[in-house]
Order: sequence, then C-alpha cells, then structure tokens
Amino acid sequence: MERGLTFDKEKQFSADFVILIRYGECLWEAPWLVDNRVFAWHKDDNPELIKEAIRKGEVTGNEIRAMHDKGLNPFKALK
Repeated sequence: MERGLTFDKEKQFSADFVILIRYGECLWEAPWLVDNRVFAWHKDDNPELIKEAIRKGEVTGNEIRAMHDKGLNPFKALK
C-alpha cells in the first residue's frame, strides 16, 4: 500500500489486489480474477494460456504422479 495500492481496512477489500488462499477461496471478490483451484489468471489474459490452465486443472492425481516421476512439474507457472 505504501507504493500506491489501495485497501479498505474497514471493508477488508481492494480493487487493486486480492488474497487467494492456497486450497481455498479469495478473501474478497475480484471481478478481474478467474481461477480453477490450480491456477489463477486475469480474465483478459492470453486465451491460449487460459486454455492451458484449464486443461492442467483437469489433470488427474495419477497423471500428476506420472509427470512428477518423469521429472515434469505440471504446476509450473504458465507464460
């Protein structure tokens, strides 16, 4: 906040940022943020990256284990 972000302490809300708890929900609604419990992205992000985030969010536990066994990280940040 010292660098220009706003936060309403009384309402516990900011339009500038949101806190997304791992394995949980956002602490307040951010209309620009979308997530699938694995990845989070801006609603206007690159459509190809969004498709990839959605696809990776549907991977099964067995597929994740197989990827890890091959040395791959299925949760690596998408760029």
